[in-house]
Amino acid sequence: MPTLKADNHILGVTLSLQKSHPHRQVILVSKDINMRIKARALSVPAEDYFNDKVLEDTDLLYTGMQELPADFWDKHGKEMESWQSGGHTYYRVKGPLVSSFMINQFVFQEGDRPFYAIVRELDGNSAVLETLKDTAIRKTCVGHHRKKSRAEFCSQPAHEPANRFRHHDRAGGRGENTADTCRRLMHTLEYKTYTEIIMTRITVPVGEDIGFSPAPKKKK
Repeated sequence: MPTLKADNHILGVTLSLQKSHPHRQVILVSKDINMRIKARALSVPAEDYFNDKVLEDTDLLYTGMQELPADFWDKHGKEMESWQSGGHTYYRVKGPLVSSFMINQFVFQEGDRPFYAIVRELDGNSAVLETLKDTAIRKTCVGHHRKKSRAEFCSQPAHEPANRFRHHDRAGGRGENTADTCRRLMHTLEYKTYTEIIMTRITVPVGEDIGFSPAPKKKK
């Protein structure tokens, strides 16, 4: 290989390390796909550089919801206050689990008597939970019906005009974009909450991006 190219110098050093340390694994790490192809042609293990990539372990991200344990009301219902306003029921609860709640977080219990609510207020060791209407959870929206209540949580904020910004991040293929679009269409076409919908999407390249350095401009 031509020795004037820096890439070939790096590959030469890698090959030298392989020969000098036959009992150790030598791996070339580079963002340059062309260099990685050359390395593999020379039987040199090559890997991409992942340190600058977005976190892929979604289990570490905030989910926006929390399932309540079966004994939640036993531990948090002793000094509970409840009242109704605007068609919703509110509960002020106190207990050890309150410290893990966050504002606008969905909390729920499945079973014979399901419970779906959103955390509206936090004050020390107490929290105010606002129940979600069953119609808001299960109703059909412009022909779209969600079967799972927990999946519907992602679209619930679309019913509240006060929510001017929200971030949604989940694995693809679960229908969240469809559900959210249906909610926005309903509020635009039927309720007239919004005047228009603007949808954008990033340009996704086909295959891996090829690393390169721009060539210097030639002087005239």
